[in-house]
Amino acid sequence: MARKPTTPTTSATPDSSTSARARAENARETSPAIIKRRQRGELRDRIAEDAPKALEIIRKAMGATPLAKDEPRPDETAISQARYVIDKVLPPLRPVMKAVKFKLTEGADLVQMCADLLKATSAGKLDPTVCKDLISALTRTYQVVEVDAVSQEMAELRRMLLERDA
Repeated sequence: MARKPTTPTTSATPDSSTSARARAENARETSPAIIKRRQRGELRDRIAEDAPKALEIIRKAMGATPLAKDEPRPDETAISQARYVIDKVLPPLRPVMKAVKFKLTEGADLVQMCADLLKATSAGKLDPTVCKDLISALTRTYQVVEVDAVSQEMAELRRMLLERDA
């Protein structure tokens, strides 16, 4: 039994395009990523509401805020919960270093570049951890260059062997 070909029935009315747009927007609003983001935002808001209470517990534990008459000192559980809330609301600050300008010897090899970085560090122009990171980055870059050079040499040797055998 043969099936008749069906043609899609679409109308060019504004209602159909509006409903398609609404369906697309609804699909975006109900996507798992959007829902998770919304849930994280709600959780963050609830944690932020508890921040003043958490700060008060920590102040009392440190003795910065006097305890009311007959009020017990906060126990370790309350303190750790308060610290958790504070850590979520006020994450620890990360150090930021200003951009530093120094010169590397032009056309230098890896050893000379590392020596230039060490000179800049010893002169106080470069933080030692930044120097370490830059030397690691240079080393990785040179490893990639070496692997590329070896693979090109291998290809050249294969080509030479094929020519010799032919």
